[in-house]
Amino acid sequence: GSRAANPIPPPRDSRMPRGPSIRALRKRCFVASLLFAATGTRFLLLQVPQLGFTTLARTAPVSPLTPKTLTPRTFTNDRDSTKVSRSIFGKTKIDVGSGERYSSKDWLINLITIPKSNVLKRISSHCIACVLVAALVVYLRSIGKCGVLPPTLHGLLGGFISLLLVFRTNAAYGRFWEARIIWGAVMNSSRKLATSTVANVFPLSPAVGRRLLTLFAAFPLALAHRNNNQPLDELSETVVKLLPAPRSSCPPIGICMEMERAITDAAVESESVDNALKRQVLLQNVNELIDATGALDRIIKTPVPLSYSRHTSRALSIWCGTLPFALVDIMGWGTVPFVAVACWCLFGIEEIGHMIEQPFLTKKHKIRGKPFDFSLPADGMANVIRTEIKTIAGEARFKVVDH
Repeated sequence: GSRAANPIPPPRDSRMPRGPSIRALRKRCFVASLLFAATGTRFLLLQVPQLGFTTLARTAPVSPLTPKTLTPRTFTNDRDSTKVSRSIFGKTKIDVGSGERYSSKDWLINLITIPKSNVLKRISSHCIACVLVAALVVYLRSIGKCGVLPPTLHGLLGGFISLLLVFRTNAAYGRFWEARIIWGAVMNSSRKLATSTVANVFPLSPAVGRRLLTLFAAFPLALAHRNNNQPLDELSETVVKLLPAPRSSCPPIGICMEMERAITDAAVESESVDNALKRQVLLQNVNELIDATGALDRIIKTPVPLSYSRHTSRALSIWCGTLPFALVDIMGWGTVPFVAVACWCLFGIEEIGHMIEQPFLTKKHKIRGKPFDFSLPADGMANVIRTEIKTIAGEARFKVVDH
């Protein structure tokens, strides 16, 4: 009889995403086993139809109190599954803005993501130049046309280089942390202003209370706009409509002027001694906001002394550039990778100081990062303060007016 013809498979829709191969699945299982051994975290193979591939999703850290059977992670919407699938090996990226911190168990993930490092991208040219010099020195030494330096010299200078880097980085981090403290003071002052207005001003003059609460909610937006060095035409309409008629070149100060005018109007309506004292307290809190604006301007517009930065860069360049002359007889061609690692460590520390010296991201930055990578999220902190004020006003059954 004639051989039965093989059935023709149905045509595949070209728009349907192609699933992973068996080989790819085996690789992901192998990676999951390595991550489990290194971090104590179990992973599941998660199929994401929207993206057309299978990824590794973290379930929970394993501990003596963790049950043997783990419930797979479920997702309420496509956005959650997309977030997990785009993370590295399925491990959800840490949201440090919510208070979560990096753990020592993340060492493998941090090691794997070195090629994506923002710091490495910024120092790559400097590192490549030093590695090329190292390769040239080793080659010339191999043919007898290059001298050497005693290793003791670099050993002695290495201690001074380390101290110079520590001082430079600490100076930059001090500016970063001071800016965060000032924003914390802005939040505290905003809370005090909002609670005092709800308790003392609004019962006497609802119109003035409404005006003040709206100004308090707009101030952090104006401050974040100034910290990010954005042009005035990009200022939020919520803030623009509250500024005085001749628009101020410094929106936060213009908002504070309107606050003081509104507080004065409330005091005129009730001239008792008690209300006069409360007015002084409110004005004092407004002055704290003005002081915070000036302190942040000081940090943004005053860099670390340029001669300090230049001297650190020159000292590092000379030390790393001459390091191959001290190691070539000891390590041979191993000098090249050693110099590469040394340059990555030292230049990286120096570059981190440069990145956090300016605590806020502006349009002049050619690199972007997530909150707290190397900058403070001014817009995010402003929205948190604004939400706090709306919450305080809402508890008093009052709604902040959004223009």
